[in-house]
Amino acid sequence: MHTRDLPGMREKTVRHLTLKEPHMVAGLTKLYAEVLPVIEQRIYGSYVRVRNIAVVFTPVCVFPEEKSVKWHTDNHHRDTTKVMVYLNDVTKGTAPFTYLRHTISHMPPKIAGTYPAKYPGGRVPGGVIEQYISHGYEIYSATGPTGTMILFDNNIIHKGNYGTEGDRIAIILELEPWLEKTTDYIQEYKKRRQKELQEEL
Repeated sequence: MHTRDLPGMREKTVRHLTLKEPHMVAGLTKLYAEVLPVIEQRIYGSYVRVRNIAVVFTPVCVFPEEKSVKWHTDNHHRDTTKVMVYLNDVTKGTAPFTYLRHTISHMPPKIAGTYPAKYPGGRVPGGVIEQYISHGYEIYSATGPTGTMILFDNNIIHKGNYGTEGDRIAIILELEPWLEKTTDYIQEYKKRRQKELQEEL
């Protein structure tokens, strides 16, 4: 059975689907062998390693917004960065990544990571969003064709969306600074994940 033929997909009651082994996606190693050294040089000024990988399919869904589809920050250490790559054309109706930004500078507001989190669960209350909008901020949806890449700080105020007109597929990489040069970012991640899974058994 094809994924699109599952009852939940037909009834639009599936929020997200994630690939079980995202590091196996063809072309991922080549893509990030070209992109991550540039990020090391221009963003970090140090080596990086892949902390996490996800391939997420976000379909049209009729459920109310919850979890990552609500306004939030990830409340991570300030050196954590995410890279999102759209694997299909993304419009405002196909679940775009959305964030707050200033209408003039286009800079997003950022909430410093704290423990415990400033906002419970990292979810930013609607009243806070309204205050930002009344002070010159706007809601911006990052749309673009297949291959669009978004590099962002996890602690900006952002949210996901459900599709209203179609689906979105994206690869999401979480990066962190590292002491050693990695020659194959995805292979290093794969080996580390296998070791972690073995230790859990």
